[in-house]
Amino acid sequence: MTRVAFAVPGDLATPTGGYGYDRRIIAELRALGWQVDVVSLGDGFPRPSAEQRAIASSRLKSLPDGVPVIIDGLALGALPEEAETIERRAPLVALVHHPLALETGLSPDDAVKLFESERTALASAHAVIVTSPTTGRWLTKDYEVPPENITVAPPGTSPGPTGPRGLGSGPGSTEPIPKIAVFRPELAVTPPRVAGACALPRRGAWLAASEDRRSSG
Repeated sequence: MTRVAFAVPGDLATPTGGYGYDRRIIAELRALGWQVDVVSLGDGFPRPSAEQRAIASSRLKSLPDGVPVIIDGLALGALPEEAETIERRAPLVALVHHPLALETGLSPDDAVKLFESERTALASAHAVIVTSPTTGRWLTKDYEVPPENITVAPPGTSPGPTGPRGLGSGPGSTEPIPKIAVFRPELAVTPPRVAGACALPRRGAWLAASEDRRSSG
């Protein structure tokens, strides 16, 4: 059985699109027969306090060597040193919904700090999953992520219920009522793309690649 750790900040059950996407990835990987170990990194991201960051760091350090680690970008971008440490122990997969520095409401100083922090963290990722081609282009252009390391897995919507027959537009109609804007937080992702991004080299090949990256850096 293929095993992967999935690290998320905050509460995975939060009813937002980003957390819904994470939940669906976890569910689909498990449906493919993967063992997915969910790791809570705690609160405060993307600007955790020193105590909150220490908690997240401790939980990441407790993960077994060699097991691929997916980290949601809301946390990864704030953990560049931890990302480098993980990269030396296990394949690291970044899941980037949206670059942190491009979020609204940030001061110029905060935006610069988050940009530098996320760019440094992404340099340690062996693979990067993004939710749109636009985000992928941003990461290549501004964050120096090689395009061959990026997998685009766009979200969608789960199918909603259709209306009962006989309630169409005309008398005695047998047409179902159209589904209009039936959205759910459990966003539909493309499981093979996500699984492909996580299917990294065997431990020996990954260790050799990691050594090459460090010696050339």
